[in-house]
Amino acid sequence: MPPLMEYRADQDLIGHIVFNHPTEKMNVMSAQFMEELLDILGRIDRDEKVRGVVLESGKPGVFVAGADIKWLLDLKTRRTAGISRRRPTSPSTASRP
Repeated sequence: MPPLMEYRADQDLIGHIVFNHPTEKMNVMSAQFMEELLDILGRIDRDEKVRGVVLESGKPGVFVAGADIKWLLDLKTRRTAGISRRRPTSPSTASRP
């Protein structure tokens, strides 16, 4: 599936993550969405030049509609069964100026 978001840093060293699901009318959180977001946040965390991040939507009038219910049910089933693929971690930005 094509990427659900894009990342760029502007000349002021502000990162921009643009959510833009290519085949849906709205952006929806899913496993792919979270994997891409965590990957981008990890890249931002390792880039000491980036001073901040703006989350944006490529869909006019809509940011993120919510989570994909099928994905949430799958997460609940995995947790109930004690199965975990990867524990997401939040990048630390405490040391940023």
